[in-house]
Amino acid sequence: MGGRAARRKHKRILTWSIVVGLIVSAALAVILYLVNRVWQ
Repeated sequence: MGGRAARRKHKRILTWSIVVGLIVSAALAVILYLVNRVWQ
């Protein structure tokens, strides 16, 4: 197992998971906002 390459790949996976998490949370926030607007 290569140490440096594996670590770089792990960092890229970590970065992508953070990006996806931010996008998902933003989408949920928008959906909740729209639902609250519709139900009032």
